[in-house]
Amino acid sequence: MSSAQKSEKVAIKVGNISLGHFLIERASLESILKEGYAQLENNVLSFSNPYEVLFLILQGKISNADGSAIGLSDMFKRLEDRVELTRYLVYKELRLRGYAVEPSPMDLFDLLANKASEGYYIKILREGENYSVEDLIGFVKLSIRHKKEALVAIVERNGDVYFYRLFQISGVSIEGSN
Repeated sequence: MSSAQKSEKVAIKVGNISLGHFLIERASLESILKEGYAQLENNVLSFSNPYEVLFLILQGKISNADGSAIGLSDMFKRLEDRVELTRYLVYKELRLRGYAVEPSPMDLFDLLANKASEGYYIKILREGENYSVEDLIGFVKLSIRHKKEALVAIVERNGDVYFYRLFQISGVSIEGSN
């Protein structure tokens, strides 16, 4: 069976941005629809999350209508108002590890990740930037209230991503020194 027979030609939209016509593997299309990453109506595949489109392109699941590979940098330019490289790097790493990932509905954290019975709130921190301890404490408390685990994703300058679990310790007092 040729690759053309294993793929569907669809128009792809992210929010209100039309990206054009592309080929998508049939099995990937079925999986995307089943997992709720997009909706298909009148041969238009609509994503609310631009990071999933980029992830599928990187995985080779979506190609140009002529079957050629899509340049990831070109797609970043087309979605520039909707994507951030560091958030994409964390999203990609989580998806590669088998997590279902979605953007956070709140400003206190960046992503939600779920796998089986595990649920995480993820805060993205970029190497070399300053962060408030109070904000991280608020993030941990929110995670505990919502029965999720708090993870920080540290994104290094070279693009490597490291995950660290945060938790609350009760009864510990930290005093500042002059």
